[in-house]
Amino acid sequence: MRLFSPVLGLRSGAPAWDVLLLDAPGVQWVGTAPPRPQFWMHNLHESNFDGPPPVPRRDGARLAKELVQMLE
Repeated sequence: MRLFSPVLGLRSGAPAWDVLLLDAPGVQWVGTAPPRPQFWMHNLHESNFDGPPPVPRRDGARLAKELVQMLE
């Protein structure tokens, strides 16, 4: 889970747990670092970020909307 920390902008050493990541169809993980997700949200404590969280907290309706848009 720490592989995702730099990609998501988490504080150094903060694990990327309790996050929801969406990638567009066809995105491939190439190399050692994961690709930056097209959309993501979290349920992390604010102390996991160096500043304000760059994305919204977990929200099922918003997640569904983003997923539908990606699949259209």
